[in-house]
Amino acid sequence: MIYNKFLFFVTFSIILILSAKAQNKDTAVLHNEEIFVIKTYEPTVIEAEKLSNDPQIKDTFNLNRNVNFRILAPHFKTVFNIDTIKPLKVGGESLTKLYNSYLKLGFGNYTTPLAELYINNLRSKKFNAGGYIKHLSSKGKIKETYYPEYSNNSAGVYGKKYNKNYILSGNIDFERNVLNYYGYDENFSDLIRPQFDLIKKNDFKQYFWGLNTKVGIANNAPDTGKINYKTQIAHYIYADNYDLTENNYKISNNINKINKRNSTFDNYTYGINLDFNYNKDKNKDTANKTTREESVLFGQPYFSINKDAVSILVGLNNYVSFKNNNSNYYFSPELNVSFNVSDIFVPYGGVSGKYEQLTYKSITQENPYFIYNDSIESPNKKISFFGGIKGNITPKIYYNFSADLSQYDNMYFFVNPENNIANNQFSLTYSNADILKLKGSVNFLIKDKINCGIEGVFYNYSLDDTIEAWQKPTLDIGLFSEYRINKKVTVKGTFMYKGERAFRFAETVINTMDTINPPFSIKYNNNKLKPYLDFNLSCEYRYSNVISAFVNINNFTNGRNYFWGNYPSQKLNFIIGVTYSL
Repeated sequence: MIYNKFLFFVTFSIILILSAKAQNKDTAVLHNEEIFVIKTYEPTVIEAEKLSNDPQIKDTFNLNRNVNFRILAPHFKTVFNIDTIKPLKVGGESLTKLYNSYLKLGFGNYTTPLAELYINNLRSKKFNAGGYIKHLSSKGKIKETYYPEYSNNSAGVYGKKYNKNYILSGNIDFERNVLNYYGYDENFSDLIRPQFDLIKKNDFKQYFWGLNTKVGIANNAPDTGKINYKTQIAHYIYADNYDLTENNYKISNNINKINKRNSTFDNYTYGINLDFNYNKDKNKDTANKTTREESVLFGQPYFSINKDAVSILVGLNNYVSFKNNNSNYYFSPELNVSFNVSDIFVPYGGVSGKYEQLTYKSITQENPYFIYNDSIESPNKKISFFGGIKGNITPKIYYNFSADLSQYDNMYFFVNPENNIANNQFSLTYSNADILKLKGSVNFLIKDKINCGIEGVFYNYSLDDTIEAWQKPTLDIGLFSEYRINKKVTVKGTFMYKGERAFRFAETVINTMDTINPPFSIKYNNNKLKPYLDFNLSCEYRYSNVISAFVNINNFTNGRNYFWGNYPSQKLNFIIGVTYSL
């Protein structure tokens, strides 16, 4: 640094000395000179010589971009303050007003009074109780019949008690139905018909009365992981006009356990059904005293699982029948599988079986013109294979199509007994049978105003011991509809088609050679009951929530329908009435 300063000082001194010498060429005398310039002054600027290179600054600092750093994660202590959230208020719909009673009164042609009264408590979380009484009768005449009057009466009370852990229930029902054997064979001989004209009304009369009681207990709100139970004890006494009395006792139990979802199944249930049914018929008629007893013990262990869209139930049906000092054991598998591909398409199928205990009450409720005998046999559905598809095409269109092939022992059919000259009473005949049933149904809901549906069932019988499935149809078709025109007017309609049925009747052959006491013999003939249509229509006008008026029209086509052989129905009949709620 000192050397540079010294060099700079020497150079600067030399320049000053040379400059001073140039100014003092003749330092002794200073001369004055005049210069004359003859032309216009033109200022000029000498062009400067520009440097062609741009200046550059060399940066000697080298930045190392590989920087290592880390972020410290200090722990901040968090304090949780628990506060209550105010419940959200949701404005729900107001509950529909309920009424304690409902009364229905009406009257129609064929001298047909109608009366119904229902009584029930209002909403309660503790109990539900009520009662009812009903009456329907008719005294009209039907051409070429004897005393077609009938009367149906029933009354009952029921109740249910809700507890935190269980539910108690019970009911008592009474019924009394009166009818007459009013039908007779149209091929009556002229020699026999006058004898029937002399028979009094009470000689055609039949009535059934019954008293039913039932009590039950079940745990409340079944939950997963707990044992659930339901037990019912029932008894009925059932009697007719011919000194026959039937007593039936039944105990039903269901015990199961529902297990919550795990890694394998959504949920699964295992349990057992245990039933005991004792039935005794006693005929006190002095001319034909008989007693018939049968006890049936039923047990069904089962296991069901649900996994995604698959549901499976597996069980074993076990029946032991004790009858006439003999016991018989029946069993069949129980399998029910369904696969929910989507709500639109749900295939299902399975295998089942059932021993169907037949009683006098169950028979006469199917055909009230049945005449008792102590040779009643219960049918056994040995095996049944079924399958079908169901689903919702739209939220308002539902369908179900199925097929069922069942094999029966002792399937029963109704025929006229040989000692019934008028062919207006029925007994039972039996046959082993294979029965194919094809069933389809579709339900529609249109704009929440129209609700309608159609159902059809086709039957095919393959029989061993009889040539026809007597009194059984091969085709049933039903159609129902309900149209809410507005808030006040509702129209309902039902349509039923019943196909052709085979009918076996006993023909009385009389020897006309003996005019005083003509002998006769019995010959069986086969006939066909024609198909029939039954169309019913009803309309209700609701004046208010309390009062309404209605009209019911039955057999709108005014046809002569035969529900059973030789028993024609009333033609067009109607009932007009009112309802009142309080």
